[in-house]
Amino acid sequence: MFKSFIVVGILSTIVNYGLVLILHNIIGLNIYFSSFSGYLTGLLFGFILNKFWTFQSSRHFSNEIIKYLFVYLFNFIINLLIIYSLIAIDFADELAALIGIFYTTIANFFGLKKWVFSN
Repeated sequence: MFKSFIVVGILSTIVNYGLVLILHNIIGLNIYFSSFSGYLTGLLFGFILNKFWTFQSSRHFSNEIIKYLFVYLFNFIINLLIIYSLIAIDFADELAALIGIFYTTIANFFGLKKWVFSN
């Protein structure tokens, strides 16, 4: 199940970044709008794949999407706090970001497994 979750994360990132490149570099839209659109599209793409493939949930869509967004928002805020705290004690920016990514990957997986898509 965790391997599927990682695959979904990789695919979602490709969708996110691909859309950013298309919207910004080909269509010529603002980078912030392009990034926001890519992020939301990747998030929804990940939700669908995680719901039906990773966790094989048959529960009601609207309840799960709200919980899904909450888990990702909550862990994003924690990620920023981790990065800020580590940089404050002289960790390199890149290492702090990598540790934050590691945390959010694990926390998001368990948040989805135990709360969003639990049976």
